[in-house]
Amino acid sequence: MSFNVLVSDKFSAKGLAALKAIKGVRTTYSPGLGPDQLKAKLARADALIVRSATKVTSELIDDAPLLKVIGRAGSGVDNIDVPYATKRGIVVMNTPGGNTITTAEHTIALMCSMARNIPQAHRSLAEGRWEKSKWIGTELTGKVLGVIGLGNIGSIVAKRASAMDMNVIGHDPFIAPDRAAELGVTLVELDQLLKEADIITVHVPKSKDTASLIDAEAIRKMKRGVRIINCARGGIVNEQDLLAALESGKVAAAAIDVYISEPMTDSPLFNRGDVVVTPHLGASTVEAQDKVAVAVVEQIRDMLLDKVVRNAVNVPGIPPEMMDAVRPYQTLAGKLGSLLGQLAPRDVRQVDVEYRGPVAKLPHAPLNQALLCGMMSQFTDDANEINAASLATERGIKLIETRSESHRDHSNLIKVTLHVSRGKLSVAGTKRETGELRLVDYNGYPVDIEPQGQLLIVQNKDLPGVLGSISTFLGRRKINIATVQLGRLKSGSNAATLIALDHSLDKRQLADLAKLRNVNSVNQVEL
Repeated sequence: MSFNVLVSDKFSAKGLAALKAIKGVRTTYSPGLGPDQLKAKLARADALIVRSATKVTSELIDDAPLLKVIGRAGSGVDNIDVPYATKRGIVVMNTPGGNTITTAEHTIALMCSMARNIPQAHRSLAEGRWEKSKWIGTELTGKVLGVIGLGNIGSIVAKRASAMDMNVIGHDPFIAPDRAAELGVTLVELDQLLKEADIITVHVPKSKDTASLIDAEAIRKMKRGVRIINCARGGIVNEQDLLAALESGKVAAAAIDVYISEPMTDSPLFNRGDVVVTPHLGASTVEAQDKVAVAVVEQIRDMLLDKVVRNAVNVPGIPPEMMDAVRPYQTLAGKLGSLLGQLAPRDVRQVDVEYRGPVAKLPHAPLNQALLCGMMSQFTDDANEINAASLATERGIKLIETRSESHRDHSNLIKVTLHVSRGKLSVAGTKRETGELRLVDYNGYPVDIEPQGQLLIVQNKDLPGVLGSISTFLGRRKINIATVQLGRLKSGSNAATLIALDHSLDKRQLADLAKLRNVNSVNQVEL
């Protein structure tokens, strides 16, 4: 069997050579095609390889009846309509990690350029002006560098900066203290980092929590004369607030590689002598482009020839013959992870997962991925079933797995325990012979409830009238109860009450419910 692979963007020569060397694959390299030409080429393509230029829209996908896989030579897939590709049954792959070193090095380069005014001095001299005193810089040795986000890229930046005799402090709610110590980073809260750092660099994914992370309010907490770097994603540093802070002198300088809208060619930041800008060059080195090109070719090859899926952003890598058996447990593991992710503090250090009964014989990787995806998706919008494990590893979270083919209480069981700074939090679920998924344990309390929809979790004293007061509270607010499960270890002690609701409570209602007599704590999750 032969396959047609279309490469529609500029591509590394090494990647093209690797693609053309695959037996059974016919390669078409046509970067820069117009819309009509691209549609014509796609009509015969089994696989499409893109970088960032080609916009793979739903309309384009509709004109590709044979398309099985879209490969992105890079990490971002913003230019691909992933939901529509998923609906069409098309695998979308990326190549995470290929630009790690490159982006970290670009951050260091921008920091040095910003500190010594190198681009401005170059322009001045090239234009015939000798302005030696105008472009006096500042030393980096001894300065406090604040690194926000200590994943793969942030950790390399920290190491490089430490080697330059900078004092590195970092903030990352996911990283374990021992991992930070290995990097030579002092972990601090975000407010402390903002107050103490001479230079601040961000290395976090773009999400609803990190959009405008560095805004006017954050800048007010910083030292006067602070310097700011953004090589992560556009919009994490609010560009308008940064401009205002530069104009006021609160921020001495900035170095920016990414923008809220790209391509960006006209910004008030571009004409300032205290700003260094580059056109999203973080991943733009020969080495990085070679790495991601060869990686995506190898992934396309494995997908087309061997049906092995790697680094997919929209489907798990499960052998077709195991799909029906694995899928229900995937769903269960994802729900358990999501439940714990919504309840746990963000300093998770270890995840213990136990598989008991027939589930222990199934492929473990897709289940672990689903579990971690459920948990990590509560922390970042960038998590999926493929990258969740690496996101967890970046933050120093260990996953410990145990298996047993028998279990005394249920025919099969998945139990997950999170280790956090203040102790442990655990849940367990099962799949019944009817196929129904049930939550059967919450923090040691036996329960039996469907892990679906709005779920209210109340820790309370096991005393007469407590459940009645909770029900009355909800009834008075016209919040309908679908199911109630009370789990206790012994009469008169503490209990866990799980209530499935038709509608969620707002923050004020949750706070008021927690004030009821003999109620210890209240949480709400959505599954």
